[in-house]
Amino acid sequence: MNHPLALTLPSQSLEYTSVAKSPALLGDGDPEGVGGVAYSNHGAKVHLHKVSGKYSRADYYGGIIFAGGSARADITSCNFRSCQAGKGGGAVHAEGADTKVSMNRTHLVNLAAGLRGAGLHAMDKSTVTMSDCEFSLLRLMCGRKFGDKATADKFREGAGAMFRPVVKANREIDPNTIANPFHYTNAADSASCSGAGIYASDGSSVIGGDHPDSNVFENLSADRGAGIAVCGTTVHVSGMTMRGLSSIQGAGFYMASSTWSKSTHAVMGGGDEDQNATSRATNATEPSVLPPPSITPTAALVSHIAFADTNASAGGGVFFSVGSPSNVLKVRHIHVHNAAANLGAVFYLQRGGNASVQMFHMQELHAEVDAAVGWISGGSVLHLDSGHITNTSAGDRAGAFFVDGESVAHAAHTVASGTRASTTGGFFFATGRSTVTLDDSTVLKSSAGTAGGFAFLTGGSMLNLYGISTVQGAKAGTHGGAIYAELASQVVGGGAS
Repeated sequence: MNHPLALTLPSQSLEYTSVAKSPALLGDGDPEGVGGVAYSNHGAKVHLHKVSGKYSRADYYGGIIFAGGSARADITSCNFRSCQAGKGGGAVHAEGADTKVSMNRTHLVNLAAGLRGAGLHAMDKSTVTMSDCEFSLLRLMCGRKFGDKATADKFREGAGAMFRPVVKANREIDPNTIANPFHYTNAADSASCSGAGIYASDGSSVIGGDHPDSNVFENLSADRGAGIAVCGTTVHVSGMTMRGLSSIQGAGFYMASSTWSKSTHAVMGGGDEDQNATSRATNATEPSVLPPPSITPTAALVSHIAFADTNASAGGGVFFSVGSPSNVLKVRHIHVHNAAANLGAVFYLQRGGNASVQMFHMQELHAEVDAAVGWISGGSVLHLDSGHITNTSAGDRAGAFFVDGESVAHAAHTVASGTRASTTGGFFFATGRSTVTLDDSTVLKSSAGTAGGFAFLTGGSMLNLYGISTVQGAKAGTHGGAIYAELASQVVGGGAS
């Protein structure tokens, strides 16, 4: 085919088969800057089969495909590399309750987005399904320089390493780059830069099946949620392996509440800056005085996902949730191998985060400071049921769980072995009137360098041992071979020790 691979499809169907555009630059899609290869809306259908391409880009959303308004898009046996979107969806952007995107046997390499979803950006009850797909070298720019000619030239050469972020807690935005569509358009964007692999919000689903090997994402980086980020009600993500993840917070999964100013569509802390991409033009002018924002809690179901080789320089080597007590995270059939963070090598829950985990296996976990499995604070709750925890270490406290601020950690039908803390709390450290419960669970060979080989309780905290709960082989360097309790803390229940 001689015509460019750039399509605008209102209410029609079009199919491309066996198209190779490499190394020519693909078209820019819709004139408004969405859909680098194909823009589909209002029930349009797009089928890309055995298409290969490089350097596809969109100024705003959908570096390869933008699908909205009940559109259908199918991407089968395709290969794309070095694709980018200025805001979200370096590969695919989907929005709308009846919008469906299907991806099969497709490989995507070296993808980037300015703010969210260097791979996939799904919002507003849309559905993306995947089977046998591979994504690698995915980056979020998060305010870094993105649109100049030198950067573009290196991007076209496939220099994915140049998009690897420099990890900094605070980042300044160059005012000279604000007007470029590949940079932040307002200061609020900096709080919502998350989800290098997948960003899913407001009832959307990204479904990869019921086995982690169904799809692979590798070598991802973002300030928050290198793997997955979610925001808004009832989001479902399943069926994939994610490995080689690097973030400041939540290397595997970042969960945020959206704080929404309805009259401006501006996010004030986590979430989408546009209710949908096609309506952004009607909200271009911001009032001088913002109305009080409203907070939308997030509910997410994550299932059949494996995380490997993850690292968060701050907290949450895999999962990070902070915000409304109404936030609910459900995790089912999860595997974690080789995860690390400063605090909470797997979980970081704060300010009322609520997570329940069923059918899990976690091994080779390390916290530089505290909590080799979970950091749980500020009235947060973590429930674990039916799984294994193996070989963990903390540089200071809590070989598995650090529980603070009237928070709750509950483990049922769980077996943990080889948990270690350099100072106190070989399995857990509880303070601030928090509660830890073991229900028909077993902890083997936990150790602490100084006190509380199994448990260190202080500040009126409580340990409950229910059912046939067993602690064996616990040891500490100086005090409390198994349990060290002080300051009105207590141990109750009928578990064996």
